[in-house]
Order: sequence, then C-alpha cells, then structure tokens
Amino acid sequence: MAEKSPIPFWLVWNEWSKEQPTDHVAKSSAEETARRLARANPGRTFYVLAPLSSFTVFTGGAEVVERFELDELPASQAESTDAQK
Repeated sequence: MAEKSPIPFWLVWNEWSKEQPTDHVAKSSAEETARRLARANPGRTFYVLAPLSSFTVFTGGAEVVERFELDELPASQAESTDAQK
C-alpha cells in the first residue's frame, strides 16, 4: 500500500448552496465556518469534508494516485454538539 499523505485541505459544503465550497487549511477553521453558517441558516446542514484520495492522469497515460491519512472516527460515532449551543 502506498504511503499516505497529510490531508491537504478541508471543504465546507451544503447541498443548497450555489456557491463553490470554501476550502480551509485547518480542520478547526472548517468546523468553525460550518458552525457559523449552520447558525446563520437554521435547518440547513453544513458538512466538513476531506479528500480520501486524488487521481491524476497525464497525456501518455502516466497516472499519479495519492491517498490521504484520515485519523477521524467513523460518521456513526459523531460527537454531540448540544453542549455548545
């Protein structure tokens, strides 16, 4: 298995927005933005996303595959933020 790289960016996205997802260097910054947007848009869900892998194919057929290290819990173990309200 190929060595995994650190996550290069985090995205904040929701399905109702017509705007391009905003990218962040730090997970904490993305989470702050998602929380701010969710508070400003009650009932809407904002997701913090990270890439699992990337694929690049060059003219001539050479391929580059990069996989990123995720050290997070599965979605089924999501934390409750009720205490932060």
